[in-house]
This record gives sequence, structure tokens and C-alpha cells, in this order.
Amino acid sequence: MIWRDLSNVPGARIQGTLITSRLTKFSAENVS
Repeated sequence: MIWRDLSNVPGARIQGTLITSRLTKFSAENVS
């Protein structure tokens, strides 16, 4: 997956977490 490739880049785990939380918040706002 894309996350595996990003894990090789410094700071990618933090970016991935931010992106994941953003997507979660976005979808949560769409549902409610």
C-alpha cells in the first residue's frame, strides 16, 4: 500500500496520522 512507501520517508508517519484524522473528521461530518 501507499502507507508502506511513505513509512520510509522521515515524518511520513506523522503526516499519515494527520491525513487519517482529517479523512475521519471529513467523513464524520458528511455522515452527520
